[in-house]
Amino acid sequence: MMNNFNLCNSCNARTQETRTTKNTSLTNNYIIETVRNIDRMQKEVSKETGCTGCNDLLISQTTFFNTKPVIFRFGNGETFTALAGTVETNIFRIQELKGSVAILRLLTLDDTTGEYTCTNNTVLLDLNCVCSLQCLAPINCPCCANAATV
Repeated sequence: MMNNFNLCNSCNARTQETRTTKNTSLTNNYIIETVRNIDRMQKEVSKETGCTGCNDLLISQTTFFNTKPVIFRFGNGETFTALAGTVETNIFRIQELKGSVAILRLLTLDDTTGEYTCTNNTVLLDLNCVCSLQCLAPINCPCCANAATV
């Protein structure tokens, strides 16, 4: 497993766009906003638009979902990974957002069945270090009131 923390500065400047409005500098970080929207949607469990993307809602015909699995990449193309026990994973559920830091619940994917396992492990990720975000089709994860926060 690569040390993801050394990759933090690789694209920080590209993920932020600074605009000046009425002498006020506003920083728009689109990845943070997208993560904030996914977090909000997961908490609201909303309705579907018919597409699979980061802004889709979490219902499919008559099935309600509560999780939008995501994959994060750094500026050099490396995927953010973490250990769920002894299994390395790059798929996460956004549990909570605190400023620009996301608390991510680790998900594992069984390559044979295509089914996800929602672990009780979490990891923190500074979203200012992230250059891309890939959203996967929605799934259901049981509530995890006692996930181990890093």
